[in-house]
Amino acid sequence: MSSSPQHVLGLFAHDLSIDQLIKIYCKEHYPNLVLDADMLEQLLWLQTNSVITSQSDGKAKPDAINPEVKRILARLNCLYLLRSEEEPALRWQEFVKSQEEGIKLTQESFNFLSSFIGSLSKSDYQCLIASCFITKSDKAEESIPSALKEGLPFDSEQFISYMVEKCPEILPICRQMGQPERELLCFAFYKNCHARHILDMEGGHNMLFALKEGIKTQAIDQDKLNLWFGRWILNIAGIDGHIEPAGSSFLTEPIAGSIFALKRELDQLLTNIDHPVIENYLAYRVSKLEVSNNYLAALGALMRKNTPDVGAQIQSWFNGLSFDEQQEKLKSFEKQLTITKVTPTFKPTVLLNLLGMKYPVDEAVDMFSKIEIAALDAWTEAMSAGIVTETTPLSFRTIAYGNDLSKVIEQIQQGSLHFEMNAKGCLALAPPKSLILQFS
Repeated sequence: MSSSPQHVLGLFAHDLSIDQLIKIYCKEHYPNLVLDADMLEQLLWLQTNSVITSQSDGKAKPDAINPEVKRILARLNCLYLLRSEEEPALRWQEFVKSQEEGIKLTQESFNFLSSFIGSLSKSDYQCLIASCFITKSDKAEESIPSALKEGLPFDSEQFISYMVEKCPEILPICRQMGQPERELLCFAFYKNCHARHILDMEGGHNMLFALKEGIKTQAIDQDKLNLWFGRWILNIAGIDGHIEPAGSSFLTEPIAGSIFALKRELDQLLTNIDHPVIENYLAYRVSKLEVSNNYLAALGALMRKNTPDVGAQIQSWFNGLSFDEQQEKLKSFEKQLTITKVTPTFKPTVLLNLLGMKYPVDEAVDMFSKIEIAALDAWTEAMSAGIVTETTPLSFRTIAYGNDLSKVIEQIQQGSLHFEMNAKGCLALAPPKSLILQFS
């Protein structure tokens, strides 16, 4: 009796090597992908890895293959579907196989994305293939030459930007790349330039500083901007590939609309460096959510939603606040847009996980608002105490999941939410102030 690939992964995984398991998984889900030896070796770097990502880790079914390996293969498959010369209708059907009907990516939008990826040069394409495999890992950190380890960034994206600039040759996936293609990796992973942060409105105007500087110095032109954005399209398309491997479950029509809107605004920077990208992008989201202000549009972006039904729930929460509370939140939001120096990390994860715990939108947004205020207070205190600097990213990672988030909710319900922050910018629950007073 023959066994299905899933059966093999489940019952007999302990009898197979990791590379065999990866090949079986790839053959089952992505029969059109061919993994060469360098690709497979790069995937093996991720198998024993302590680096935590922000994407939906709790939803993935546990098995022998690391979720990051599955995401890499999902990204590579999305690149294949977007770049392949096969019949567009068939590629589109494969791309949207796991998407819900009401939000399914249209064939027109798929064709637009495919045309964009197809317009990139052959060298860009080779760079994009490699980019699918490149992520932070314990093995990558170990492989950095000793002379380059001083000042090694902690943040995953900053680490990757540093690695592909200083020593791309350490990566198995780069062995067969020519020097020009290796140099393009610096633009695919352009330093301090995170398109998904902008898409989800995780920071402020700081999110555009590096890109604007690159345009001013002529390091970034239209081709480089397109390469950078193409890499982020693949990142977004494969973001939930560890949960649902078929096509892209994430890059739906609403997400595509936001991607197109953001790219239109970013392109304007090439001819007008002062173009109001953030303001215009938020105006787009205001119109889609049908909400009354940019703050609510940004909350919708953090939720990765831009439909009127969700907008109505966010608006209802805001309408329930007093006038003074509304003004305080609007002023705080505008201030954050201006003063933020480094974009916080794992911020959307908090709100998405609150929603994943089945809290209604209004309750989830209310709790998230309180968490955000307490986090900013902790940041201010840590800055004053010299624990962090203005270039240390504020990280929500340590309070974003499972029991840690449940404890945060308990403190919110008790009216005693208070955070502390370590030198890496990570938040931790502080003892309630009443307890501190009792034992001092």
